[in-house]
Amino acid sequence: MIPKFDIIHTGLHSSYLSFDRYKLFLQNQAFSGYLKLEDSHTQCFFFIKEGKDIASFCISDNSFKEFNPSEIPSVLKNPFFISSYRAPNQAVDFFARCHNAKSIYENITFNSIVFDKFFSQIESKKITGFLQAAKNGDPKRYIYFYGGKIFGYMNIKGSDGVFEKNLDKSQIQTALKNSTMTVYLISASSAGSVAKKHSHSPVPHTVSKPKVSQYDTKAASSGTSGIDSRNLVLKCYEEIFQMLEKDADLAEFTSIWRTAALELSNKYLFLNPFAGEFSYDNSKIDLWEEVDIKTAVHALDELSNAIAKKANIPKDGIKSIKDSYLNILVAYEIRN
Repeated sequence: MIPKFDIIHTGLHSSYLSFDRYKLFLQNQAFSGYLKLEDSHTQCFFFIKEGKDIASFCISDNSFKEFNPSEIPSVLKNPFFISSYRAPNQAVDFFARCHNAKSIYENITFNSIVFDKFFSQIESKKITGFLQAAKNGDPKRYIYFYGGKIFGYMNIKGSDGVFEKNLDKSQIQTALKNSTMTVYLISASSAGSVAKKHSHSPVPHTVSKPKVSQYDTKAASSGTSGIDSRNLVLKCYEEIFQMLEKDADLAEFTSIWRTAALELSNKYLFLNPFAGEFSYDNSKIDLWEEVDIKTAVHALDELSNAIAKKANIPKDGIKSIKDSYLNILVAYEIRN
């Protein structure tokens, strides 16, 4: 039911690796995805989104059980194996909740439905969940829905089920032909309830700091005070971020900018997403007021280009916005 995504590591042996340290290593990189731990009888999944624990549960004898990571010694037999998979934030949110899914349509045969009407019904009800298709002699197949739209499916490759996004109706019909289907609905709140039960992410604690996040564009103009100049140049990069967010995959933008910022944090320490000195949220840039503005501007310029590269967005939009702020950018030695 839970497909494989992009492999980070697979088959790591618990006798030679500390799970807690490995998990912390991934979290400190703002990792999004899941960890899979398994012995001969049980599989355990840990879901992490941007470095924070989301949910964890085990599958044993075809049943699900939520558990706290501290219970690993009582759940898994040593040695066990550890694998990690990087996944989009939307997929992390989805699969972290799948263990609480409830069936809403059961044992429907493919030949008993009108294909287009059946999927139109799922779309009209904006179902978030999955369809499980069973066929004699074949592995179970899964199609995943988010708000009624198909956002992926499990493609069987050998003995593995791999997540893939591109699936047209003819492929769906071929996959479901002669199968018996069950549709499951995922609760919108189940992942949050799990996280509250054992939220203990070891990501370094950050201290709340005063930030500058509101910009007085009327007061800010060329030749004005240092405060207005700071506000205006940050407004420039806020507009760039908003443009990049609009052009990128919205579900992935937070992960993209945080990953890019973390990669640049060796050069610009304040960009570390865990430092609490810089963030972008709800279309607003927050920057700690003690960060040197000239350093910040050069960092944001590099970060904008890095985000555009990761998201495969042409840099024409960045150039267009910077042209509107050229006078103020020149003062910070930024060239377009």
